[in-house]
Amino acid sequence: MVKFKYIYKAIIFIVVSILILTCQRKSHEMNPGIKVHFNKLNIIWNGVNRIIGGVPVLENTNIKCHEVHTVENDTNFIFEFLHNFEDHVEIKAIISPNHNSIIFYLSPNNYHTQKACDFVSMLFEELPQIEVIQAYRNGVNSLITEKDSLKDSTDFLIIKYKDQKYGALIPLHGKGYTASLGKYKNMFGIKSYHTKDGHNENEIPIAIMAFGNDKDALKRTLNNESIIKNLPIEF
Repeated sequence: MVKFKYIYKAIIFIVVSILILTCQRKSHEMNPGIKVHFNKLNIIWNGVNRIIGGVPVLENTNIKCHEVHTVENDTNFIFEFLHNFEDHVEIKAIISPNHNSIIFYLSPNNYHTQKACDFVSMLFEELPQIEVIQAYRNGVNSLITEKDSLKDSTDFLIIKYKDQKYGALIPLHGKGYTASLGKYKNMFGIKSYHTKDGHNENEIPIAIMAFGNDKDALKRTLNNESIIKNLPIEF
């Protein structure tokens, strides 16, 4: 009888542990996350890749990234893109699990040309599993079904995925930089220009990416983000 009592307690403990781990795994899958894959960043939400192949690109600056170091501090991440033995360009990501959003910052670390006509950027290779993209440009909403149809100087994107989830990709401004969405070579993303030559800035606000189970949930997420409250976002 005593032996059966201990076996029963052990079984209860194992079952409870499995349930806790399952809940934690599901909760983790629902939160935004970032995975380094072949020295590029994949943005994950609800357990699915939402945008893939993210890298920093500095116009007229040759970056040959051979390794990415990740520095993690709770929900803050710094991704160091190493392009030689001494220098690196950083993308900082601040993840908000409660808001289902990620805010990105870019640090060229003195490696950019510092010419106002040369952009700093965070570009991506692909938007997988999209159903439709609402691209907002100069107050006009156009529907596109692939990233190659994206035009330069786009204000922001609202993305509907094939699993009926929603995402938003919104450029950020700050530290003398003005950003918009556009294409560069075979990639797309945020291109940001400074207002004058000779600048030397780090932790440049570059973009926010947010997610929601439906359009209303995405709106609530964006309304909770003080960093974009003054932007005219309607959809």
